[in-house]
Amino acid sequence: MSRKEVEVTRYGEMIDMISCLSIYNGGAQEKEKKKKWTFEEVMALR
Repeated sequence: MSRKEVEVTRYGEMIDMISCLSIYNGGAQEKEKKKKWTFEEVMALR
């Protein structure tokens, strides 16, 4: 991508291209799943 192309490309479009490239190259990873707390577990922390 030339410098001029980078200057005129919308930010959102650029982010989409970067996301697709990272998925294609295997750099994207799943987010860790957050633990769902029960009331008893929260109260046990006290």
